Amino acid sequence: RARSVREEVELFGGLDLVFGCRHVPVDGAWAGVLVCSPLPYEVGAAHLPDARLARLLARSGVAVQRFHYRGTGHSDGDPAAVTLEAMVDDAREALQRLQDQSGVELVGFVGTAAGATVAALVARDVPGVPVALWRPFEPASPDHRLTDLLGTGARPLLVASSGLVESALGTDSGGSVRIP
Repeated sequence: RARSVREEVELFGGLDLVFGCRHVPVDGAWAGVLVCSPLPYEVGAAHLPDARLARLLARSGVAVQRFHYRGTGHSDGDPAAVTLEAMVDDAREALQRLQDQSGVELVGFVGTAAGATVAALVARDVPGVPVALWRPFEPASPDHRLTDLLGTGARPLLVASSGLVESALGTDSGGSVRIP
């Protein structure tokens, strides 16, 4: 049965505030998901309807935290100061907000394009959590793969590089689900 959902819009963080929106089942959540969005210029090429996904998950009993990185969207900050390190810091703050405000301990991550790299980097600090990477960027160095960013240890992983509907579902040798 679909649950009623409450949407909480907030600003959090330090001097430059981060815009966030949390989607919470009214009767409580059994888990949470942090959505790490693409950068604004990536939206056309790597669009995942974050708000729709968040509402669907919340109706299924999962609290979801969305946010805009500092210097992007509705967040404060200088767009020229957006770095991977700053994006990861914002994601860690958003994850803490999700856990503090919704009371969930069990979390997972969804990341799109550059947000997939952010999700992978934050998820590696939380052993065993599920991660879904939508149209992720591979690191420029051939010595590193995106999945290496997740660190060691088993975890459920979904990597999608094109549309879910038109793609064949497969599994790589590491047990991760890959959608070509």
